[in-house]
Amino acid sequence: MSVSVISEITFRLSRHRRSASRARAVLHAVLGDWGAGQELLESAELVLSELVTNALRVRPPNAE
Repeated sequence: MSVSVISEITFRLSRHRRSASRARAVLHAVLGDWGAGQELLESAELVLSELVTNALRVRPPNAE
C-alpha cells in the first residue's frame, strides 16, 4: 500500500452562507482520497462546519 502525505491544503472562502458547505466538500474529497472511514468523515465535517461558521460570524464584513 502506498501512502502519500499532503502537508497543506489552502483555499479561500468568501463571507457567504454556502462557505461551510464548500469547505465540507473540499474536506470530504481530501479525506475520501486518503481512505478515511465514514465516521471520521462525519466527525471532521462537523468540526469544520462549526469552525467556518464561527469564523464567519465574528469576522468583520470588510475584513480580508
